[in-house]
Amino acid sequence: MLKSRNIADNKVVIRHSLLGNILLAICCAVFVAMGIFLLQLDTLERIIGIAAIVFFGGGGVAYFLLMSWKPVAIISNTGITVPYGWGRNFVPWENVVKFEIVVQNIGVSKQKYIGIFVADTTGIVGAGKFSQSLTKDITGWAEAPAMLINPSFTFLKIEKIMQILQTFYDEYKKAALPH
Repeated sequence: MLKSRNIADNKVVIRHSLLGNILLAICCAVFVAMGIFLLQLDTLERIIGIAAIVFFGGGGVAYFLLMSWKPVAIISNTGITVPYGWGRNFVPWENVVKFEIVVQNIGVSKQKYIGIFVADTTGIVGAGKFSQSLTKDITGWAEAPAMLINPSFTFLKIEKIMQILQTFYDEYKKAALPH
C-alpha cells in the first residue's frame, strides 16, 4: 500500500497492505495446522511439526506484533528509512551510491528486493562486514547492499518503488548541485 506523497513532509510511505497481512496470517495458520498434524506422526515428522509451529506460529506472531503495523520504507527528501523489529535504519541521500533490484533464489522461486548500496555503512544496523559477507554467501550476490526494502505483501510493483526512489534521488542530486 502506498501512502500518497505528502507535500508538506515531502515523503512517500510504503506500507504492507491489509490484504497482504491477511494472506500472510492465513499462510502462517495453514503451516501451523500442518505442524499440529505432523505432531501425531513419527519422530522425524514430529520434529518438522514442532519446527513449523515455532517458525510459522512464533514467527507469525512476532511479525504481527513488531512489523505489520510499521512502514516497509519511508522515502523522503532527506533519505530512506527502513524500519525493523526494534528500530529503524536511515540512509541520507548523500551516502547512497546506488539502489537496484536484487534477486534471491529460494529453491525454484525468486524473492526480489530493492538493495540500497552506500559509501559508508557506519550507523546502519546489520550492514557490517560480517553481515554483508554472510548475506553474499547465503544469496550468492556479488556485492551485498547495506539495506534491503522488501516489497512483499505491499502489492506494489517493485519498479514503482524504484521509480519513487529515483525521483527523490534525482531531486536530491539536483538540489546538491552548485547553482
